[in-house]
Amino acid sequence: MLDILLTAGNVVADVKSPMRLNSAHADVTAHVNSFVDTKAKRTRNDVAEEYDQALLRLSFPSLATDNNEFTFTLRFPNKTVKDIAQDIALYNYTTNLPKANSNVAKAILGMCDDDGVVKFESLSDFASNFKLSGSTSKLYSILRENKASFDLSKFADSLLSLRLQVQTYYNDKLDGYTIATTDFVVKTNEAFAPLRTPRAKASGALWS
Repeated sequence: MLDILLTAGNVVADVKSPMRLNSAHADVTAHVNSFVDTKAKRTRNDVAEEYDQALLRLSFPSLATDNNEFTFTLRFPNKTVKDIAQDIALYNYTTNLPKANSNVAKAILGMCDDDGVVKFESLSDFASNFKLSGSTSKLYSILRENKASFDLSKFADSLLSLRLQVQTYYNDKLDGYTIATTDFVVKTNEAFAPLRTPRAKASGALWS
């Protein structure tokens, strides 16, 4: 080992380093890289099954280092990109109901749950009770806050290259960092509060 004389006296770390430590980022600019349909696997009652899972991949160029780029993948279990676009289209109808005799209205009133039970008794029932779930609600809120425009008929393509303001925060249930809307109020476990400040995490992680 090289033997270097270590002289006494205080010094500072002021030489540029190729690594940047994670830091708090309550408001970052996310770049949409891709929005694709994939298949995932799970096991139920010892039986393996495959299911749809759309993936929205985001990167944070404002957090890029010389050697790295921070990315997140937002998962949509049991959803395709088309499913998500259709859910958003339906959600938009809750504040602008279609005409009662239109094909859209007939499709809404014909919607059934997994047991074949009709979901909505009337269009007003639909307007009051239709909600976006999970990651779809998160994505919609982010798009709304950013006043982003998009084309539901070619949803994936229209989101590409969008720059969206989001925040990152520690999610106790996921034991990791995830994204949220910029007006989201983070409720963290108080025991972790001093250490769990919002920040971005290195590429490769999947969050929901």
